[in-house]
Amino acid sequence: MTSKKENILISISGIIFFVFYMIYSCFNRFAADDYYYIYNINKIGVWGNMLNDYFSWSGRWTVNLLWSLLYLNFNINWVLPLATTLLFTIFYISIVLVLKKIVIRFFPDHSLLKYPPQLLAIIFVQFVFFVSSGKGEIWFWPASFFTYLLSVSCFLTGYSLLFSGKKLSFIFSAIIIMCFVYAGGASESYTLNYFIIIVVSAMLIIKSPKIFSLASREIIFKRLIFFTTFMLISFIISVISPGDSTRMKALPEPTVFKGLLFSMKTLYHLVFLKFLPNIHYFILFIISWFFVGTSLNRSEKGKTFYSFTKKFFVSLTILVIITAIMIFPSCYTLSDIVPDRGLSQVIISWTAFFSAWAFKSGHHITISKNIASTLFRLSIVIMILNSAIVGFVQIPVMASYTKAFDKRTSLLKELQKKGNTKTITLNKLPPSGFLYSAEISKDSSYFVNVHLQKGLLLDFNIKLR
Repeated sequence: MTSKKENILISISGIIFFVFYMIYSCFNRFAADDYYYIYNINKIGVWGNMLNDYFSWSGRWTVNLLWSLLYLNFNINWVLPLATTLLFTIFYISIVLVLKKIVIRFFPDHSLLKYPPQLLAIIFVQFVFFVSSGKGEIWFWPASFFTYLLSVSCFLTGYSLLFSGKKLSFIFSAIIIMCFVYAGGASESYTLNYFIIIVVSAMLIIKSPKIFSLASREIIFKRLIFFTTFMLISFIISVISPGDSTRMKALPEPTVFKGLLFSMKTLYHLVFLKFLPNIHYFILFIISWFFVGTSLNRSEKGKTFYSFTKKFFVSLTILVIITAIMIFPSCYTLSDIVPDRGLSQVIISWTAFFSAWAFKSGHHITISKNIASTLFRLSIVIMILNSAIVGFVQIPVMASYTKAFDKRTSLLKELQKKGNTKTITLNKLPPSGFLYSAEISKDSSYFVNVHLQKGLLLDFNIKLR
């Protein structure tokens, strides 16, 4: 069994990381599209805003309904930090469930329960966060995280619960339905990937009679068919939206060639411009997962370095192909590379891949228990120091940004009270750190400027100096 000291260290790393994440959330502010929906929801209501968006711009109806609860209460200071923290919590829970219900079920010989899933999830979530490029878009911007990261979290949660025992409780069934309905109507390209995951997993279940008995397979297949129907209905409601057709007309005409071209460009940006600058985080967390693997103390005979390495690179090639498939729908639709906010699925997939292979490497390499334990503890201590150091560096940056943003907002509201009608030129906001910046443009007609103007109910134009 694992040492209590290691479990305590992992717990401390999780607590410190979570505390700093909550602090980051307190500095978070609305930006860009948020103000468009703040204006609409407070003018025509939650249902009216959803219908307006559905028929004029976007069929993502589940997202529109959920974020309305946030935008409707945008004046309450603690609402946005609470929403951001809840997002993190839901994602963490989804990873715990994946480890507990799926990974251990499909790979029982690995006995991952030597470390509680709650602790392994702490390592994995930190891994995903620190290698994420554009953290502001992925983790802190409401218009983005409701659409992408929350969609992934809901799918993983619902999908994991499908593997719960012989009978599903009413509560679990209700949670799965809500999660699948939300995921189905949140992001069209993401939902397509969910369907692929469901089909592939069904094939794996068929080919795993030793893990799933005939009775278990029958139960799981019935659940897959029943609950996936809810996601399919939600997806259909989304894709037949007149708003999606309008949005497509506003974008460049898509072609398969451009879709493939920008998929390749996105892969290049992902590997060389996003992952490589974060290579130190990959190394840190890969080392941690490697030593989690060594804790099993079971080497597999007949495995040569060559055959192991060969399997790794074959798997890596497959991952690249899968990534291209995952991003192609977005590249095809946008006729451009995928923005950071649309890469949540990809980042989670890559971190899961390297975590699994690092674990597998440690699992098959013979190493002294004392050395492995010492180095593992050292890697966790580095994780703790990393969260603390990064946090103390980020907080002053975020504080400066938030102070300037709040000052700007107060100024604009004061000018509105005084009846100003002239265009106001504003100073540039300082860097926002991990947060998504609400900076506007020098062009007063730029959509971010217009959204802010409407969201704050201003009767005058604004632009950047």
